[in-house]
Amino acid sequence: MNIPTHDTNIAKQIENSFKDIELQNKLMNYAFSLTGSEDDAKDIVQQAIHNVWRKKDALQNWRYPQAYLMKTIKNQFINDYRKKQNRPTINITEDRQRNKTIQETTDNQAESNFSVQAIQEEISNLSENLRMPLELRMQKHTYEEIAEILQVPVGTIKSRIFMARKELENALVQKDS
Repeated sequence: MNIPTHDTNIAKQIENSFKDIELQNKLMNYAFSLTGSEDDAKDIVQQAIHNVWRKKDALQNWRYPQAYLMKTIKNQFINDYRKKQNRPTINITEDRQRNKTIQETTDNQAESNFSVQAIQEEISNLSENLRMPLELRMQKHTYEEIAEILQVPVGTIKSRIFMARKELENALVQKDS
Protein backbone atom coordinates (compact mmCIF):
# COMPACT_ATOMS: atom_id res chain seq x y z
CA MET A 1 0.00 0.00 0.00
CA ASN A 2 1.47 3.33 -1.05
CA ILE A 3 1.17 6.25 1.31
CA PRO A 4 0.75 9.58 -0.50
CA THR A 5 3.84 11.78 -0.27
CA HIS A 6 1.57 14.59 0.97
CA ASP A 7 0.74 12.63 4.15
CA THR A 8 4.32 11.44 4.58
CA ASN A 9 5.58 15.00 4.21
CA ILE A 10 3.18 16.28 6.89
CA ALA A 11 4.09 13.40 9.21
CA LYS A 12 7.78 14.24 8.76
CA GLN A 13 7.11 17.96 9.39
CA ILE A 14 5.20 17.12 12.56
CA GLU A 15 7.95 14.80 13.74
CA ASN A 16 10.57 17.50 13.10
CA SER A 17 8.47 20.03 15.02
CA PHE A 18 8.37 17.72 18.03
CA LYS A 19 12.18 17.56 17.98
CA ASP A 20 12.54 21.36 18.00
CA ILE A 21 13.85 22.19 21.50
CA GLU A 22 12.96 25.88 21.19
CA LEU A 23 9.36 24.97 20.32
CA GLN A 24 9.24 22.49 23.21
CA ASN A 25 10.35 25.23 25.61
CA LYS A 26 7.70 27.63 24.28
CA LEU A 27 5.01 24.96 24.63
CA MET A 28 6.10 24.15 28.19
CA ASN A 29 6.13 27.84 29.16
CA TYR A 30 2.68 28.33 27.69
CA ALA A 31 1.29 25.24 29.40
CA PHE A 32 2.88 26.34 32.69
CA SER A 33 1.26 29.78 32.37
CA LEU A 34 -2.11 28.04 32.10
CA THR A 35 -1.68 25.45 34.83
CA GLY A 36 0.73 27.03 37.28
CA SER A 37 2.25 23.58 37.83
CA GLU A 38 5.27 22.13 36.06
CA ASP A 39 3.92 18.57 36.32
CA ASP A 40 0.52 19.55 34.94
CA ALA A 41 2.22 21.53 32.17
CA LYS A 42 4.28 18.49 31.17
CA ASP A 43 1.15 16.34 31.14
CA ILE A 44 -0.79 18.79 28.98
CA VAL A 45 2.07 19.19 26.49
CA GLN A 46 2.44 15.42 26.27
CA GLN A 47 -1.30 14.96 25.75
CA ALA A 48 -1.35 17.68 23.07
CA ILE A 49 1.57 16.17 21.18
CA HIS A 50 -0.04 12.74 21.43
CA ASN A 51 -3.34 14.10 20.08
CA VAL A 52 -1.64 15.87 17.17
CA TRP A 53 0.35 12.75 16.31
CA ARG A 54 -2.80 10.60 16.41
CA LYS A 55 -4.57 12.99 14.03
CA LYS A 56 -1.62 13.61 11.71
CA ASP A 57 -3.32 11.84 8.82
CA ALA A 58 -6.25 14.24 8.96
CA LEU A 59 -4.08 17.39 8.89
CA GLN A 60 -4.08 19.25 5.60
CA ASN A 61 -0.95 21.30 6.22
CA TRP A 62 1.61 22.00 8.90
CA ARG A 63 2.59 25.59 8.20
CA TYR A 64 2.15 26.98 11.71
CA PRO A 65 3.13 24.23 14.16
CA GLN A 66 3.57 26.55 17.15
CA ALA A 67 0.14 28.12 16.76
CA TYR A 68 -1.51 24.75 16.15
CA LEU A 69 0.16 23.12 19.16
CA MET A 70 -0.58 26.08 21.46
CA LYS A 71 -4.24 25.98 20.45
CA THR A 72 -4.23 22.23 21.13
CA ILE A 73 -2.64 22.83 24.56
CA LYS A 74 -5.22 25.48 25.41
CA ASN A 75 -8.06 23.18 24.38
CA GLN A 76 -6.52 20.33 26.39
CA PHE A 77 -6.27 22.62 29.44
CA ILE A 78 -9.93 23.64 29.12
CA ASN A 79 -11.02 20.00 28.67
CA ASP A 80 -9.03 18.94 31.73
CA TYR A 81 -10.44 21.85 33.71
CA ARG A 82 -14.00 20.91 32.80
CA LYS A 83 -13.38 17.27 33.69
CA LYS A 84 -12.11 18.32 37.11
CA GLN A 85 -15.22 20.44 37.62
CA ASN A 86 -17.43 17.46 36.85
CA ARG A 87 -15.55 15.22 39.31
CA PRO A 88 -15.23 17.22 42.52
CA THR A 89 -12.61 16.10 44.97
CA ILE A 90 -12.53 16.95 48.62
CA ASN A 91 -9.36 18.27 50.13
CA ILE A 92 -9.83 18.94 53.84
CA THR A 93 -7.02 21.48 54.06
CA GLU A 94 -8.29 23.31 50.98
CA ASP A 95 -11.84 23.22 52.36
CA ARG A 96 -10.68 24.74 55.65
CA GLN A 97 -8.74 27.45 53.85
CA ARG A 98 -11.73 28.24 51.64
CA ASN A 99 -14.01 28.36 54.68
CA LYS A 100 -11.56 30.68 56.45
CA THR A 101 -11.36 32.95 53.40
CA ILE A 102 -15.15 33.06 53.13
CA GLN A 103 -15.45 34.00 56.78
CA GLU A 104 -12.84 36.74 56.42
CA THR A 105 -14.47 38.26 53.35
CA THR A 106 -18.10 38.43 54.46
CA ASP A 107 -19.38 41.98 54.66
CA ASN A 108 -18.64 43.17 58.21
CA GLN A 109 -19.93 40.00 59.80
CA ALA A 110 -18.04 38.36 62.61
CA GLU A 111 -19.09 34.93 61.35
CA SER A 112 -20.26 33.58 58.02
CA ASN A 113 -23.81 32.26 57.84
CA PHE A 114 -23.03 30.31 54.67
CA SER A 115 -21.41 26.92 54.42
CA VAL A 116 -18.78 26.18 51.82
CA GLN A 117 -21.16 23.66 50.31
CA ALA A 118 -23.90 26.29 49.91
CA ILE A 119 -21.48 28.69 48.24
CA GLN A 120 -20.15 26.00 45.91
CA GLU A 121 -23.71 25.03 45.03
CA GLU A 122 -24.57 28.62 44.14
CA ILE A 123 -21.38 28.96 42.10
CA SER A 124 -22.34 25.86 40.12
CA ASN A 125 -25.75 27.46 39.43
CA LEU A 126 -24.11 30.45 37.72
CA SER A 127 -24.13 30.54 33.93
CA GLU A 128 -20.94 29.19 32.36
CA ASN A 129 -19.98 32.68 31.11
CA LEU A 130 -19.87 33.89 34.72
CA ARG A 131 -18.83 30.68 36.48
CA MET A 132 -15.69 29.90 34.43
CA PRO A 133 -13.94 33.26 35.01
CA LEU A 134 -14.90 33.25 38.70
CA GLU A 135 -13.59 29.72 39.24
CA LEU A 136 -10.35 30.47 37.39
CA ARG A 137 -9.91 33.62 39.48
CA MET A 138 -10.52 31.60 42.66
CA GLN A 139 -7.69 29.35 41.49
CA LYS A 140 -5.39 32.41 41.59
CA HIS A 141 -5.17 32.99 37.82
CA THR A 142 -4.60 36.60 36.80
CA TYR A 143 -7.18 38.46 34.75
CA GLU A 144 -4.81 38.31 31.79
CA GLU A 145 -4.41 34.52 32.08
CA ILE A 146 -8.16 34.06 32.31
CA ALA A 147 -8.68 36.29 29.26
CA GLU A 148 -6.16 34.22 27.32
CA ILE A 149 -7.71 30.91 28.40
CA LEU A 150 -11.26 31.96 27.54
CA GLN A 151 -10.21 34.09 24.55
CA VAL A 152 -12.08 37.22 25.59
CA PRO A 153 -10.82 40.71 26.46
CA VAL A 154 -9.52 41.41 29.98
CA GLY A 155 -12.26 44.01 30.54
CA THR A 156 -14.90 41.39 29.79
CA ILE A 157 -13.30 39.04 32.31
CA LYS A 158 -13.35 41.72 35.01
CA SER A 159 -17.01 42.50 34.25
CA ARG A 160 -18.00 38.84 34.31
CA ILE A 161 -16.25 38.23 37.62
CA PHE A 162 -17.93 41.31 39.10
CA MET A 163 -21.35 40.15 37.84
CA ALA A 164 -20.69 36.60 39.09
CA ARG A 165 -19.86 37.90 42.57
CA LYS A 166 -22.99 40.05 42.61
CA GLU A 167 -25.21 37.17 41.46
CA LEU A 168 -23.57 34.89 44.02
CA GLU A 169 -24.11 37.45 46.78
CA ASN A 170 -27.78 37.93 45.81
CA ALA A 171 -28.39 34.19 45.62
CA LEU A 172 -26.83 33.60 49.03
CA VAL A 173 -28.77 36.48 50.62
CA GLN A 174 -32.03 35.10 49.19
CA LYS A 175 -31.13 31.62 50.37
CA ASP A 176 -30.39 32.93 53.88
CA SER A 177 -33.72 34.78 54.11
